[in-house]
Amino acid sequence: MVGSGKTDPGGERGELKFHYNRNERLKKLHHQPLERRGRPLSRKRKRGLLIIIVDLFLIALVFYYVNKPANVFLEERKRNLTYELNVTGIRGKKILIGLTMRNQGNEGAAALDGTRITLVITPKTGDSLTFHKQVESGTVLQPGESSSIIFLLNEQELPGWGLLELYIDNEKVPLFSKTIRF
Repeated sequence: MVGSGKTDPGGERGELKFHYNRNERLKKLHHQPLERRGRPLSRKRKRGLLIIIVDLFLIALVFYYVNKPANVFLEERKRNLTYELNVTGIRGKKILIGLTMRNQGNEGAAALDGTRITLVITPKTGDSLTFHKQVESGTVLQPGESSSIIFLLNEQELPGWGLLELYIDNEKVPLFSKTIRF
């Protein structure tokens, strides 16, 4: 036992009496788990951890730009109509190509009866992919109204990069022409 080891001179039997604080003795014997602290990180470990975090961030950034889905928006105004082309990569490995035609004129309706939309995608190899859609007959756009044509294509069928051209009716010059990564 821990104590002063002094005897009590006034004791009847000459017994030893120990004077101590029990709580202090127990603190010295057992360290409480809350008081324990881990070793602080050394400068080498902190620097190594920082380098690993920066490397992971750079790898994630490169991976994002390599696998980034297509996302292109183009706008063209012709006569009283505004044409908007939207190319977007969506879930399920699909590419959505949408053409919106909006009547911006103040008076008069724009008749789109049977307007033929031709989408041509030409990869570097030269083998073109051609898709056709037609506006429903009887489609008339009043001022401020719009109509859309949607092409939903599988990403596996498309080249990685290609020249996208969109033609209206039988025009020789494309309304939109842009090289896009699919």
